Amino acid sequence: AVVSTQSTGGHREIHFVEGLPEEEENLENEELPLTVAGSILVITERADDEFTKLLRNLDPHGTEYVQRLSDEAKLCLLILRVKAELATRKASDEEMCRIYLREIEHLYYKVDYDANGNAIGGNSQDKMDELCKFIYRIESADHSGDLDRIRTRAMLCHIYHHALHNRWSEARDLMLMSHLQHGISHADIPTKILHNRTMVQLGLCAFRNGYIHHAHTTLNEIQSSQKSKELLAQGLSTQRMSERNLEQEKIEKQRQIPFHMHINLATPKLNP
Repeated sequence: AVVSTQSTGGHREIHFVEGLPEEEENLENEELPLTVAGSILVITERADDEFTKLLRNLDPHGTEYVQRLSDEAKLCLLILRVKAELATRKASDEEMCRIYLREIEHLYYKVDYDANGNAIGGNSQDKMDELCKFIYRIESADHSGDLDRIRTRAMLCHIYHHALHNRWSEARDLMLMSHLQHGISHADIPTKILHNRTMVQLGLCAFRNGYIHHAHTTLNEIQSSQKSKELLAQGLSTQRMSERNLEQEKIEKQRQIPFHMHINLATPKLNP
């Protein structure tokens, strides 16, 4: 498949050609369009992953972290352009779901605020509904594991976003209807981490809405585990240093989420 991006602002046109031999790429002849081997979707996914890795390895309290975080707007714009390009060339359902999920994962943890600094839910709720419901509508005829994973992650992000904006009924009902609790034990580790984050946010939402019993039930499992940092991918507990070797520590550090996405562990009193 060939994907073309039109030249704008004096920049040359770029052709992405899947399956193109490396020797047939054109990276030097300025009279012809740039021709690059590879999938524009895969390249975008790798760029997104590298951006996350970059933030993970920076000091979150340093100025460079803030500077690099400001580049997220450019990355989100790239995702939107790739989504439009894939739609134009009628990409497969799985490809469209992959790029939709990338957009969702840059939106789900962000709070909408009004002029007084109070959380509101109107600005991004419709957008989250649109993105997630697109994925929900796609049926996996061959029971593709990739599509099942995408759907699970989209649903967890949707629940998280509802809970973050105090929409308790919507968040609770979606969690119950999804039956995610029954299959999450078979999910990959990043999805388990997202599930843990969603459950904590759901518990905090219950507390803010006065459902103390629901809040206690939801938060208790993670709170009582004595490894809340690991379960939420927000650091490593010093109390458990003797339980892991250097290789395990390295793997867990590679799973950490960027600092700006952290849930305040002091809020649900999760920090042992």
